[in-house]
Amino acid sequence: MSRKSSDHRRGPGFSLIEIALGVIVFTMVSGIVWTIYSKSNTYAAKGTWRVQTAAKQRLALRQVKDFLEKSSYPSAIRVDNYIEDPSYQMQLGAGGSLSGTAATSGATVGMSVYEFKTVGPILDFSASTPDQDFGGLKVAGISNHVVLSLETKGSTSSAMQLVATSDAFKVELAGGKLSVASTPFKKQRIVLLEDVAEIDVGISGLASTKEKTLVEFCVLTKDPYDGKLRLRETAKAVVNVIAKKAGS
Repeated sequence: MSRKSSDHRRGPGFSLIEIALGVIVFTMVSGIVWTIYSKSNTYAAKGTWRVQTAAKQRLALRQVKDFLEKSSYPSAIRVDNYIEDPSYQMQLGAGGSLSGTAATSGATVGMSVYEFKTVGPILDFSASTPDQDFGGLKVAGISNHVVLSLETKGSTSSAMQLVATSDAFKVELAGGKLSVASTPFKKQRIVLLEDVAEIDVGISGLASTKEKTLVEFCVLTKDPYDGKLRLRETAKAVVNVIAKKAGS
């Protein structure tokens, strides 16, 4: 009877201690694997964000450069004369009826730098085609009022996005005087870039008497899930109008 009991105890199976040790080892290994997997996903997400955002930045700044290089005064061309209205100047910050935070002046060699870190207008200018009249051939003039600004992504969001708005007005010359219609016939709004942390605008030779001014438009974006991850991209353009700080 005693021999049978001893043989039964030596049969196949695991003790409670062995099962507990197995569970602990499995938990530890699973934790290590999950940590490696989670970190791998995080690094992959950061890499994907960096690649995608860099491409979006380049595209957005190409559009900004195109807008800036088309800056011009409303004008009219006739067989015997050319008239333009230089009152439509490029403004940095809150200009005219626009609301927002004005730029803060910085300092670099040969260039005045302005930082935009809050919601509001950045650049306000016109990109116009002339009203033309060559006898029987007439082409109507158009003045596009362009505003580059920072806006929130939504009513409950603190993230900012770079937005371009454009209002198209008719340009006319009557009685030797150039006029721009008060009511736009076309409106357009384009979101150029999201997750913007800061915009820096550099202006060389900033003066009310200079044109052909070099503008450096620098955008800084940040990862919405990791604020430490940021990317910076700069576009340079030569504008054809007088540039000045709003209110000056």
